[in-house]
Amino acid sequence: MKRSVLLFALCIYIFAGCNKEPQNTLDQEECQVEVSFSNDFTKSLLKSTTGPEKTITNVILFGVDASGNFAGKYSIDHQPATTESMTILKKVKTLYAIANPTPEIESLATPNKAALDILFGIFTGTNALVTPLLMGGSGDVSVSGSNYSAAIQLIRTVAKVTFNSTETGLVITSVTAKNVPNQAYVFKQASVAVPASVTRFDYANTVAGTDTDPIYVAESTNTNVSNTTTFVVNGTYDSKTASYEITLKTGSTNLAIERNKHYSVDVKAVSTTSCTISITTPDWDPVNAGEYEIPYEEFH
Repeated sequence: MKRSVLLFALCIYIFAGCNKEPQNTLDQEECQVEVSFSNDFTKSLLKSTTGPEKTITNVILFGVDASGNFAGKYSIDHQPATTESMTILKKVKTLYAIANPTPEIESLATPNKAALDILFGIFTGTNALVTPLLMGGSGDVSVSGSNYSAAIQLIRTVAKVTFNSTETGLVITSVTAKNVPNQAYVFKQASVAVPASVTRFDYANTVAGTDTDPIYVAESTNTNVSNTTTFVVNGTYDSKTASYEITLKTGSTNLAIERNKHYSVDVKAVSTTSCTISITTPDWDPVNAGEYEIPYEEFH
């Protein structure tokens, strides 16, 4: 009787084992995906391999599935070609790409969509911007038959502001950007703004001559007068010195300083009346802005 019970139990064990559901491996199936990086030269850094704003050293991509869960981390350890072929999990719905990632970003393990949406880069201390410039972009993976593809446009996280003078005798000696956020989102949010709790710092740019080097600042779309980014322009004109603080404006409204835009400030002295500042965008995304007047009395 005892032997019969043991044999019966053994039969049940074997039967259960034979009918056990095989482990679902669909989530681990892989595919080749063609990732196309934007060749829109006004918005992409792929147009050149030189300079801190035009160089990509490497790219990290995080995959998330349809539920927003982490679905793989992938690396391109070189400046990407316009199209790169990669092996990813089939369950990846969206790829988040980060070019020139900081060590903090590189160390991320398994961020989900919610974490990636609020991911930000940190810049601490005067002139402590990371170069080559940090960039971010994302794209959904589409399927056509057996072909997988994704299109990603890499966008600079910061804005560029340059000051120059074409007026004879007017020399810009330095520019300081005040109230600059020390961090910015890597991926553009629906409401473009840095976290409210960030520490803000001044960005000093001292130069010799009539043109300053670019100032790269985190975007600052808070146009509240008490919290917006301003620029102090120091210079000499007609043997007199001036230090003048301006806020970029469009008409009478403070201008939001947005990522991936170039604000080119041209300072022109008008004898005994004013200095006129106009803004153009010769390189990055275009932006419209008004003019500013610096009274001649500011030079003393």
